[in-house]
Amino acid sequence: MDLSPLRSNTLLARLDPESLARVGEHLETARFAPDDTVVREGERARDLFLVLDGEARVVRQGLDVGSVRAGAHFGELGLVTGRARAASVIARTSLVVARLTAERFEALCEESPRAGVQLLRGLVDTLGSELTAMTDNLGVLLRERSLPRRVEVCVDCGGTARVARTGTLVGALLPAEVDGDAVVAGLVDRRPVSLATPLVADA
Repeated sequence: MDLSPLRSNTLLARLDPESLARVGEHLETARFAPDDTVVREGERARDLFLVLDGEARVVRQGLDVGSVRAGAHFGELGLVTGRARAASVIARTSLVVARLTAERFEALCEESPRAGVQLLRGLVDTLGSELTAMTDNLGVLLRERSLPRRVEVCVDCGGTARVARTGTLVGALLPAEVDGDAVVAGLVDRRPVSLATPLVADA
């Protein structure tokens, strides 16, 4: 498959060119229409999805909890552990993804252990960043409980002021790449944060 869209993916950006090529050989492209369900909360499936184009909603227990766009990925825990999906992912627009099935992942690890290890390291790294962000946010959210609830916050995106709902993930407001480089973090209150950080204050 064409590797150029994969280079902007936050997960695959960690791979060297040879490993990226090996991973690309094991990916398949899938397309979804708006409102199609890509993965369903609670189901057991072991596919990893890399978003190439479009946008999708992340829904947990009937509530929208975020979104994923080009450059993002989801399904990593299912791929590695086989655990049930923690949320549904539903296409908001026409959506194009690259899919890595568990069978193709195992074949990749057998054919190219180096590529398999690099991909696993990338998965662990991104999960670790998300866990750190969640831990950091817990204290902020607890402090916010004593304050009046805010529904919307003002966000500065590249010099343009925008209004976003509280709880919106930083990654949902930023472009997938800038000048050809993948966007892997944002600034909230002048400090770097993970793209998985929810907004709770003006940024």
